[in-house]
Amino acid sequence: MSTAQDPTTAHMAATHVNLGGRSCPGRSGESLLSRQHQELQAFLRLLEDNFLQQFLSQDPCFQISDKYLLAMVLVYFQRAHLQLSEYTQSNFFLALYLANDMEEDLEDPKCEIFPWALSEDWRPWVADFLRQRNKLWARMDFRAMVSRQCCEEVMAKVPSHWAWARERRPHHGRAQRSCPEAGVSLPRGPGLSPPQCSLCGQPPRCRHYHAQFLSECPSPAAGGPFLAVDLPWALTFSRAKRDHQLVH
Repeated sequence: MSTAQDPTTAHMAATHVNLGGRSCPGRSGESLLSRQHQELQAFLRLLEDNFLQQFLSQDPCFQISDKYLLAMVLVYFQRAHLQLSEYTQSNFFLALYLANDMEEDLEDPKCEIFPWALSEDWRPWVADFLRQRNKLWARMDFRAMVSRQCCEEVMAKVPSHWAWARERRPHHGRAQRSCPEAGVSLPRGPGLSPPQCSLCGQPPRCRHYHAQFLSECPSPAAGGPFLAVDLPWALTFSRAKRDHQLVH
């Protein structure tokens, strides 16, 4: 699948992601290191995709795509044993959404991912997007918790890469439980400039949502209005804190 997708048709790719299979061939230590290097290079190339560059540029406060969340995306790709051909925009958005599920206290900021992954007419496709997220989660054997140490080991392989400079400012930390209201309807999606961030004092967006929109953003734990999964078990997500001792 080409990584260059028109945003108006991106939802078609997201609804046809092949996440049903799983491949984990036996590998020697040398071949494993070679494979991990190939995966890292494929991931870094994916980050250079023009559409993903636009998406990342619309999150200058790094609230849904800071360096740790981006490192988690690569860890998820590896845990799911994705083929290099599956390092795509669609799978990037699925993994990033799952990383936000696991790490972020605020539920609504991650909804900004929907118009980028699913196009401007994103609402009818959210249920399918969440089913695809669950398939990715299952393909990872439901190992979605990632330690801070694991993320830092990923970043240490190419420490000078620009993605690892996406350091979130302290006032946008995870201790935050609510956002001040703003007179801007969100999510905004491609082609629109972000609203002023009152905390940073600059144009970057600071995830301020109208209360009327909060009910439209599905939470995997709460089962929002779009959540219509076809898996036979209840979905629950615990908030994994990077400072805890977690299994890689």
